[in-house]
Amino acid sequence: MQLPTPNTLPAAIAQLRMTQAVYDVAVAKAASAKTDLAHAETAVMELMREQSLTLAGDEWTEVEIKSKLVYSMNKERWNELYERIRITGEFDLLQKRLVTAAVAERMKAGDMLPGVSEVILAVLSNKPKKYSL
Repeated sequence: MQLPTPNTLPAAIAQLRMTQAVYDVAVAKAASAKTDLAHAETAVMELMREQSLTLAGDEWTEVEIKSKLVYSMNKERWNELYERIRITGEFDLLQKRLVTAAVAERMKAGDMLPGVSEVILAVLSNKPKKYSL
């Protein structure tokens, strides 16, 4: 829902405060719901396995246990993989993002990284004193 744009600073701050409160509640509820969902899924899978079922359901929901192939990296062998990537140029295996804290640490120490520059952004610091709707 798009709220109307307030035309005074006090109204804008009040709208920010209320919106932040609603957002914080929604985030907390989403996190709680995600945890509840994970517990429910685990319980269903455990009960299905106990009964040797791969398909079950009721009049509203059908659940099925399927196999999914995933690839897991052995952390102790990262250096071997990085060396292969360096030699072969298979950079598509890596995500193209930097670790913000590590970059900031090096830049602040004077270690200029190629292609990285400082950018100053304007951000609004929102520090609610208390919530009231």
